[in-house]
Amino acid sequence: QVWGLTALPGDQAVVSGSMDGTLRVWDVASGTCTAVLQGEADECEVFWVVVAAGSCCVVSASTDEEDEPMPARVWDLRTCRCTAVLQADIAEISSLAVSPDLRYVVAASLEESLVRVWDMVTHAQAAQLWWEGPGFGVVTLTQDGQYVVCGDGGSTVRVWRAAPPWELVATIPPCTPFSHLCCIAVSPGGGYLLSGHMDGSVHVRDLRRHLPD
Repeated sequence: QVWGLTALPGDQAVVSGSMDGTLRVWDVASGTCTAVLQGEADECEVFWVVVAAGSCCVVSASTDEEDEPMPARVWDLRTCRCTAVLQADIAEISSLAVSPDLRYVVAASLEESLVRVWDMVTHAQAAQLWWEGPGFGVVTLTQDGQYVVCGDGGSTVRVWRAAPPWELVATIPPCTPFSHLCCIAVSPGGGYLLSGHMDGSVHVRDLRRHLPD
């Protein structure tokens, strides 16, 4: 079973994360697997795979045989090797993203009301972004890398500056009550906030009106 999937720059290859704990690189033209990346022996399920824009850097998150969360891993697809392990005492990751400038990795928690931020240069944790309310966060960044955007299980969306001191700049209430948020995205121009919900609806909101001038 394939749980995670991302396309590489140039549209010539994709990377999948599967239930056997591996990452696989696929050639789009031929449909063949060109590389298999394996983490620790007890990693069983790779749930999230994201690629940093314009690079050969891929970040993955997985669980082990006991369904416990494993550290996120950074992979260099040129060498097919793991180049960093992002350690943190975190519950299972529910969403994962990489900033466009490759500076930060952000991960939302399945159980905690928390987004963790790692510095890609030092591979150390750079920040913890907490909120009061439901967990099950879904996280992304704006295309310019200036803001971290996270929606929670109650469909409230919060926006932080993507730099110290990681200031919370906006709290956007749900469009409709009792509509569980499942996924989130920001349009390439940064003007619109898109969210998908468990009731089958997609909401589009003007993000700019919620951001600082």
